[in-house]
Amino acid sequence: MEIAGIAAPPVIDLAKSAAVPAYRHIGYLFRYKKYVNNLQSKVQGNLLRQENDVNERVNLARDNGEVIHEVVQQWIVEVDKVRDEVAEMCRQAGKINSCFKGWLSARYRLGKDSKKKIVIVDELLMEGRSFSSVSNPAPVPPRVAEHFDAFASREATKNEVIQALMDDKTNLIGVFGLGGVGKTTLMKEVIEEVEKLKLFDKVLLVTVSQNPNLKDIQREITENLDLKIEKDAMQIRARRLSRRLKQEKSILLILDDVRTTLELAEVGIIPCGDGQNTCKVLITSRNLDVVDYNALRKMSEDIVNECEGLPFAILAFARALQDKDEAIRKSLCEGMSLFDDLQRKVQNNLVRLETDLKAKVDLARNNGDVIHQVVEQWLDNVDNVRNEMKELHNEAREINHPFKGRHSTCHRLREESKKKVVVIDELLVEGRSFSSVSNPAPVPPRVAEHFDAFASREATKKEVIKALKDSNTNLVGIYGMGGVGKTTLMKEIRKQVEETKLFDKVVFATVSQNPDLRGIQTQIAEILGMEIKEQSIPARAAKLSARLKQEKSILLLLDDLWTRLELTDVGIGLDEVSCKVIITSRRLDVCNSMKTTKNIDVKVLSKNDSLELFLQEVGDVDSDSLREMSEKIVNECGGLPLAIVTLARALRKEDKGVWTNVIPQLRKSMYEGMDLVNASIKMSYNFLKTRETKLCFLLCALFPEGHKVTMDVLVGYAMGEDLLGDGETLKEARGSLLIMLNSLVSSELLLRGNDEGYVMMHDIVRDVAISIARENRNESIMSAGLGLQKWPKLKEPGKCLRLSLMSNDIREVPADAPECSQLVTLSLARNRSLADIPDWFFEGMKHLATLDLSSIGISSLPKTLNNCLRSLYLNDCTKLQDISLIGNLKTLKILGLQRTGISRFPEELSGLTNLKMLNLSDNYRNLKCIPPNVISSLSSLEELYMFYSFGGWEIEGSGDNASLAEVASLTNLTSLYLNLLIDNTKWLSTDIGPCYHWEKLEKFDIEVGYILMKTYYKTLTPNYERRVRLNTRSDSFPVAAWVNVLMEITYELYLQECEGLKNVLRLNPNGRFYNLNSLTIRFGSGMEYVMNVEEQVPETMFPNLEILKLSSIYKLKAIWNGPLIERTSFGKLKVLQISECDELVNILPFLLWTRLQNLEEIEIEKCTKLEKVFESDGFEDGSANILKLRSIKLYNLPSLTSIWKGAVPLIRLENLKILAVTFCNSLRSGYLFHSVAFSQRFQQLEDLKIIKCRPFIKLIAEEDEKEGMEIKSCPINFIALPPQPPIFSSLKRLYIRECHGLKYIFPIQILRGLLQLEEFTVSKCEKMEELFELEECQEEEDRSMTIWLPRLKILDLFYLPRLSSFFCHQRRLPRVLLDCPSLEALDIQVCSHLKRLHFGPQSTPKLEKFVINDNEWFEKLEWDDPSVKLQLQQRLSEDED
Repeated sequence: MEIAGIAAPPVIDLAKSAAVPAYRHIGYLFRYKKYVNNLQSKVQGNLLRQENDVNERVNLARDNGEVIHEVVQQWIVEVDKVRDEVAEMCRQAGKINSCFKGWLSARYRLGKDSKKKIVIVDELLMEGRSFSSVSNPAPVPPRVAEHFDAFASREATKNEVIQALMDDKTNLIGVFGLGGVGKTTLMKEVIEEVEKLKLFDKVLLVTVSQNPNLKDIQREITENLDLKIEKDAMQIRARRLSRRLKQEKSILLILDDVRTTLELAEVGIIPCGDGQNTCKVLITSRNLDVVDYNALRKMSEDIVNECEGLPFAILAFARALQDKDEAIRKSLCEGMSLFDDLQRKVQNNLVRLETDLKAKVDLARNNGDVIHQVVEQWLDNVDNVRNEMKELHNEAREINHPFKGRHSTCHRLREESKKKVVVIDELLVEGRSFSSVSNPAPVPPRVAEHFDAFASREATKKEVIKALKDSNTNLVGIYGMGGVGKTTLMKEIRKQVEETKLFDKVVFATVSQNPDLRGIQTQIAEILGMEIKEQSIPARAAKLSARLKQEKSILLLLDDLWTRLELTDVGIGLDEVSCKVIITSRRLDVCNSMKTTKNIDVKVLSKNDSLELFLQEVGDVDSDSLREMSEKIVNECGGLPLAIVTLARALRKEDKGVWTNVIPQLRKSMYEGMDLVNASIKMSYNFLKTRETKLCFLLCALFPEGHKVTMDVLVGYAMGEDLLGDGETLKEARGSLLIMLNSLVSSELLLRGNDEGYVMMHDIVRDVAISIARENRNESIMSAGLGLQKWPKLKEPGKCLRLSLMSNDIREVPADAPECSQLVTLSLARNRSLADIPDWFFEGMKHLATLDLSSIGISSLPKTLNNCLRSLYLNDCTKLQDISLIGNLKTLKILGLQRTGISRFPEELSGLTNLKMLNLSDNYRNLKCIPPNVISSLSSLEELYMFYSFGGWEIEGSGDNASLAEVASLTNLTSLYLNLLIDNTKWLSTDIGPCYHWEKLEKFDIEVGYILMKTYYKTLTPNYERRVRLNTRSDSFPVAAWVNVLMEITYELYLQECEGLKNVLRLNPNGRFYNLNSLTIRFGSGMEYVMNVEEQVPETMFPNLEILKLSSIYKLKAIWNGPLIERTSFGKLKVLQISECDELVNILPFLLWTRLQNLEEIEIEKCTKLEKVFESDGFEDGSANILKLRSIKLYNLPSLTSIWKGAVPLIRLENLKILAVTFCNSLRSGYLFHSVAFSQRFQQLEDLKIIKCRPFIKLIAEEDEKEGMEIKSCPINFIALPPQPPIFSSLKRLYIRECHGLKYIFPIQILRGLLQLEEFTVSKCEKMEELFELEECQEEEDRSMTIWLPRLKILDLFYLPRLSSFFCHQRRLPRVLLDCPSLEALDIQVCSHLKRLHFGPQSTPKLEKFVINDNEWFEKLEWDDPSVKLQLQQRLSEDED
């Protein structure tokens, strides 16, 4: 009976589906395991990998501000759903142990369901692979000037529209104008005015766009009218919409951006005004024809109605109007077309040119220069033309009726437009001929570090921080004279904002005197981790704007403004609540022109502060005489930090004689017209010890303001100038150059970048360098970044040694070859419009050694390139295809060819036997062929950069392309950057010849196979100069010798989808990975062990490994397998991260745990079978071994039963700073900390985060679960508490979410000890009734209590439906107060049962924002002091979400 009963359900199912072959159903019973395993394999091996790839593309698109396709988002949701369902099926399969104990029906259902699910997974895989793209580019929003409606002309236009709307006889109105003129913004202003005047009961705005979709227009209207018509036919939709519109007493429909004729009746819109029902329509368009058509159509309907259906009357009217209308239309179209062209010339060409010249003129005037009279006259003429254009525009606006004087007006418009076009063309030619109007103006300098510690600077910094916290302030201006220290102040503000987490993201960008919008956008984008590939400024701005909107809160620091900068042109929108901006400028009027809401003046230092800064920078001052001399020098500096620091650095370690001569030299320079700051800089230059260092300083000034001068470029310039010696290797040359740069940095003449890869020169220092160069017979002409459009006239070209014209807009070189016979260095880089350099151009430059033609538009090289060239840069010459002429440059040492248009690397270059550095990176799209034996011929090559340059690599060199064997033959290589983007399973095992010399490689980045770069860079460890990245299905082992060499010397190893690799040791069987610092493995589908030690065991392995990251290795059973090595392995490991390793049960054997003395971070995520993290079985009691652990993060571990089991004997918990536990629902303990005594060990804990942990009923157990401590039977009275270790005394951030078992957090005595707490958030804890437990014996003598949280800044309580009070106590206390003197933000939402806020009148003096979602709840709160309610109401903002 039992068997029959159990078997009944499948028998019934079989009977019901008798048409289906019986063997299929029987197969479900006996093959269910096979089906489930196949399903699991498909999901884990294919679907999840596909999902990861799609997610990477989606994340990259989102970072770049793009719009994700809906079908892609739906696909990801479906995959997540299927993954969860399959995980549940696998769990059920694991429970089926016997077919005779109630599981027969379960087997049948499981087999059948898994079979169906396989089909679904296959469909998802097919769909996922079909995604050619996952997103669309962000739309480019048109830019309209802020508050343009405040101008008189716009106000008049708005009033005209309002008057038309108030006219009972007007039901259809058209507004037309050029794109970008502000029609949409005008409509928004009209809506505000209409709503203010209550002209209509309802106003709807609908965007029509270029390709109108009638259904979309209908849907937008009906959604606002609560009407559903989704499934109806088009005519029915229109009829229903029309009826619905007639139900409105008065309604205004605004159809914005109508590009073509729109049949309103087909949409369902009938403009009308019959007294009982009014429906008016307002149309905007770029074309008058569109507006005219709709107006004429409405007029035609009125005429037909007047004819009362009589055909002869209708026909007579139509014929009478036809000829006149065609004449008007022809005249109108011709006149308006000419006028439109005229407006475009003015707005797109003339105004832009005027803006550029005005910016240069303003800079010149600020610097005291005399403006050329012809330039001033030109600006006056442009003003006159603009005024005349306004008059024409007013005439054009008067053309609003087809029959009233329209024809004559159009005729006048046409004739005047013809005349104006000629005038404007002449102005454009003249304006473009101005090569310059002024010399560059000095800009703000950098100030010594730490000077902000002075009282005056601290007060200024506090004022800025206060302004940033003000919700009404979104644009702050900082101004002050040059050299006063604004840039350093900005950096200190950035540092403080990041430390205090005032904003989620902080971005710093330098603007400089000639703003380069593209450069500013690039600076911001790089910090945001996005790439902007678009070329046009508006498209780039749109993409950047979309990305900025994704940030919850962001602060932009724009340093060094000299004229007004249109933030919207960059892509910065101040309308966004999340975005605030700080600007710095020398001038207050620049800040005012930016409409700053707060301006802050940075003043000079006091005498005492100046002296202290000087002594700090100059070092030890032994004698009284030098002390007295210090005071005199400081007095000469006028409180300007830059002058003080520059002189102090120059005088450091100098004798008294040098000190004595300082003041006379300063006064002499100032007498000659040089200001104090410039004089001090020049003196510092004069103190430089060697000629080479001085020349290096002048070389850095060849680059534009704010330019990052990289070591790779500078070494080529220096080598061309023969600064570094002929016999030196590149390594020695870089060393010599670094010594010079360090000297310049220590003298405050250069600034070191954020990394050692570049230096920068501040603008005032650069101005001094330019003036020094002018004194030396014009040896160096530095005209970079001035906006030049023509080649400058050189006074004495024969004496010029260095000429820099980079970053200008020069479009052609002189007609005659420049006679620069002594020229050594020439840079024309970033003149993107320069498309041709004639063959004869370099004939007179016989000594030219360095030539930089990067980022120009040439398609071929001139034939007269000098054979003496040592350094040639052609980077970003994307149109350049033929470079065979370079083969003649036998002395060439440095060659830069990044991102060019070449498709074939010419054989002629094989003769460059002196070449030391070749950079061919980023040519992957174009470069298709590198002939064999060319690379190997470059025998002197020391540095080879070919990253993403070439996809045709061969292994041994038997074909038509270059091979890896050729690269291996270059015995002088010290730097090698190479990726082999070929999926060849034999790469790792193929011998490429002797490569023992690779052991002297100092820098390399070698990639085999395609690495998903977005994923890689997320896991990239910075500052590693030796990397190997592998993505290969190689199953050929052992590996070749070249792989063994790299494994021994690499610092970072990144393995992705290495399907044939069973464990890491197969890459270096006899080695120890001695130098390896970082190991990352992702998607190792066949890997069961990371290290599988079998027979031969080396003495030590991974002795220097600091970072180990394992991700998505679905079959991984253990990290280590086999006998343990006696000597230390993993002894330097600092970071251990593991995620999505579903088969992993234990992390490490206990003996390896005992060796992790340097471990600092543990992060484990989504390991479904992991039951415990730490292992201490067999570990003898004693002192802990893991002493430096700072962070434990455990995310989504469904099988984890214990957090601390095994940890206590191993880890010194007193040093832990971060603890995060998320989604661990199998924990056996109901407490995070199993006793009060245990929780006292977390003395350094700063961040505690607990999310979605159902088992927790309390955070701290009242009695020790293990030791049975009866703390509950003897309550702790905190008033008379004997001294004991504090609990969480360092805690700064406490975050608890979705812990539905928690009724309160912890006892009140612990809360009283949280003196460092800054952020406190509790959300979505459905059973929480109180936040803190308050016991009977805890009140003070007067039965009151005050809890002091001195550093608490943020308190958030969200969705706590049962929360009734902050505190739980057995009897009511008359007064319990929270004293939070630093509280700035209080957010309480969806806490409907909360009856009281425990604050007094003086509890929250710094509160700036109080957010709630229910005003009615606030009114019902109980108050001990009504004044508290009034205080909170003043800061109240009701959250509508």
